[in-house]
Amino acid sequence: MRRLSIVLVVTGMLALVLPTGAIAQAAPPQATPSNSNGVIQGRIMNGTAGTSPIGSVPLSLLKFRRMTQETDIQGQSNADGTFRFEGLEFGTDLRYFVQAGYQDVAYRSEVFDPNKPPKDFTIKVYEATSDEGVIRIKRASVAIPQVEGTQGFYSVLEIVTFNNTSDRTFVGTLYTDQQKGGTLRFPLPSNPLDLSLGHGFGAEGVRTGQGGMISLTPMLPGELETDYTYSLPYSESSATLLKVWFYPVDEVVELIPQSVARPFSPDLSTTDNVNVNGKPHYLLTGGPLRPGQPVNLQLAGLPRFVKLSGGGPSLDTVMRGTAVALMSVIVLAVLGYVFVVNRRRIAIAGEAGWVPLDVTDLETERQTLVRSLADLEEACEAGRVPEAQYEQQRRRQRARLTDVLLLLREQSAEVQP
Repeated sequence: MRRLSIVLVVTGMLALVLPTGAIAQAAPPQATPSNSNGVIQGRIMNGTAGTSPIGSVPLSLLKFRRMTQETDIQGQSNADGTFRFEGLEFGTDLRYFVQAGYQDVAYRSEVFDPNKPPKDFTIKVYEATSDEGVIRIKRASVAIPQVEGTQGFYSVLEIVTFNNTSDRTFVGTLYTDQQKGGTLRFPLPSNPLDLSLGHGFGAEGVRTGQGGMISLTPMLPGELETDYTYSLPYSESSATLLKVWFYPVDEVVELIPQSVARPFSPDLSTTDNVNVNGKPHYLLTGGPLRPGQPVNLQLAGLPRFVKLSGGGPSLDTVMRGTAVALMSVIVLAVLGYVFVVNRRRIAIAGEAGWVPLDVTDLETERQTLVRSLADLEEACEAGRVPEAQYEQQRRRQRARLTDVLLLLREQSAEVQP
């Protein structure tokens, strides 16, 4: 459901118009008898101005049958940058790519169809640069596609269109800092949950750390659109989302369905009743922004929590505290497993089995749960936790986090004069 909402929001934000039937998937073609006289030829060229010819570079010929890669043939271009592969099998279900390696960056060609007459293809490679000054953001879009009122979370979709304004490939600190290095930097709110990468990220993925994530894929000259989603907890009927970007931003666009929340930002202009997919939205726009210039988005009118079925209004504070203590023992066991999986250590202070329930300890547990959910997501994406186990632990921890947030809100109300 979340992915469907994201697709709809992306459609509205980007004003994407497809012809009728454009998304229909055609039946896969029937394979024809194979032949072995296909030819692929072309030239490797340096796309960076004022540079000399690159000479011979390593090549890989990638063979795909429908959507599955079958072979990877290694080769080398000639001294003048030309290359030619002969005696290739061809058929309607076969396609080829040529990949050229230059300065530790792989450049892939357009698809080669050996069923067509041979022609010269050009693969452009570029000199590398680590200068962040060549990167700017053409448009930074933020949407709040949905709110899970019973869980106390709201979803955030970000679509960031980067522009490499140079004629060099941006590699940042990818090859100079093996521990924390990367290319494009993405700031994130503290402890986001359910972080999910969309298009625009290479197979290498990202490296997450304090304050955000950094891509591990070099960025070629020109534009690159990226999108990603995450969830954030809230404990009242309002929330604040503070956004910053590490690069100059030409335009900021924020889109919130009117059914989700009432937004306000002192840094943006607001337009009411913008129709997206037949539904009214608030549209907030602004820019340009300097690197690091904050944008404050305040959300009001969020749905308050619906209490869990097991915790009716007749459950007094003592009984609820006992239930919390019992559940915490289970949660701590789950947290211990997650941290072991991630090869991290966590020290739990206090006597075994003693779970204090004052506001400070509840807040500490809330922060631990948020971090644990993020670690669990990372472990699942890395394949260290099976999908079924991930879903079970995620449901349990999110349910516990909902209880903790509810207790915090109730105890906060009890101390009010």
